[in-house]
Amino acid sequence: MKKAIFLLIASGLMIACAPDNTTKKSTNDPIENLIAYLDEQDEQYANRSIEYEGGRFLKTTVNYFIFANKPASVAISSSGMRRAEKIFRAREEVIDSCFRAFRWGCSSARQCYHKENHVMDKDTVLYALGLDALDGEKIELEGIGSNDYLFMAHYKAARAATMKYRADKEGVVATIEYIVREETGKEEEPLDMTPIMDFIKKKVADTDSVQVYETSYECSAEDWNTVHAIILVPGKEDSRDGITKGRLYVFPEADSRLIQDEFTRYVKDKYLSKYGRCNQKFSIFIDHTYTGETLNIWPSPLMTGEIRSNLLYSGLSQDGKFHILVLDECHGAFFLPSSWKHLIRFQNHKPEYIPGTENRDEWD
Repeated sequence: MKKAIFLLIASGLMIACAPDNTTKKSTNDPIENLIAYLDEQDEQYANRSIEYEGGRFLKTTVNYFIFANKPASVAISSSGMRRAEKIFRAREEVIDSCFRAFRWGCSSARQCYHKENHVMDKDTVLYALGLDALDGEKIELEGIGSNDYLFMAHYKAARAATMKYRADKEGVVATIEYIVREETGKEEEPLDMTPIMDFIKKKVADTDSVQVYETSYECSAEDWNTVHAIILVPGKEDSRDGITKGRLYVFPEADSRLIQDEFTRYVKDKYLSKYGRCNQKFSIFIDHTYTGETLNIWPSPLMTGEIRSNLLYSGLSQDGKFHILVLDECHGAFFLPSSWKHLIRFQNHKPEYIPGTENRDEWD
């Protein structure tokens, strides 16, 4: 198996404390206009994900990823080359729009950090804009490092935006991050997933042929170097041994798309509306893919003390079924395998899959 990846998925303008379901109009703000433009792009040209963090402030972070690899003529038909060149030009056009917006935005932002590096055939560019300050709060750029392309810019501001660009002879990559923060007006509370669990229980009761599995993932230090995982977090005193338990709900293909959409809307309405639970300490990650919206939710910050319960992962698999994994018990190291949609147990270094899914892609 592949070496473990230590990735904590702790990721259009969306108004804080209120889901964005209105048509976006052109404004005098170049960054707002850019976000509206990126939201209109096909996923083939601009991949998008959103992360929300609740508490005293509701923070909405929208990330866009655009890459344009230069077409290679080797082993490509003439029609295939024309299509590859068309996609490359379209993605370049999207990236050019990002540059224009950030250049314009830099001149009007409250703060602007801009750096470029051009060496041989490699170019890197970073823009970090502080757009609006919260009352009584300074805009401060945090964490500038020696490697500006990997640097993650975060402003203590109501709105901020960053653009990171890298180009070489193979192609170009651009990532756009747009952050909106707004006070919830409520005291912070711990994450309460009771409404979500009630929603799941009702859907299980109302839907035929739902499969429910008790899951148990047991890991040791040896597994950290051999198992492909989404999350691997040590326990006390950096222990690599642990067990994570929960339940996996698998909804049949016929109902999956509808239930997935209903589930996403429910979470947004319940936790992201001004009358909802946006003051609870949570992180909600929504990734837009060809199979719809994958949605994950966990306490924020996830690794404070021993709080490693109330985690939820959801999404469609390639066979069209909708999967929801609820993790509510963890002892020692926290382990979530990448193949969680099909893996119900991992014990003694061996996986046990849902029958018939043993050969599925572990990232499916």
